[in-house]
Amino acid sequence: FTAFAQITRALPNLLTILAWEGADHLAPVVENDRIRTEFTVTDVRALSGTMTGSVAGSPPCLLRIAAQSYAARGEPEQESHVLDWTFWALAV
Repeated sequence: FTAFAQITRALPNLLTILAWEGADHLAPVVENDRIRTEFTVTDVRALSGTMTGSVAGSPPCLLRIAAQSYAARGEPEQESHVLDWTFWALAV
């Protein structure tokens, strides 16, 4: 779950993963790899109501996120695509 840890640092109001649409592990990750994840929020769906602690009283929302992870290793360092992941998450 390194990719999810990276995403929660970028989106600190993300609470949890609700559903996976798909996850393809395209190559292995090994010890000492440097992992980089790019993500794109592809859909936002507001939910009715508010939650305590939400930003400026905004309603919670569902986010559809597409994540692409890359592992870098070797000398000279080369990067390979290791994960293609799409999921829905709850954010406030």
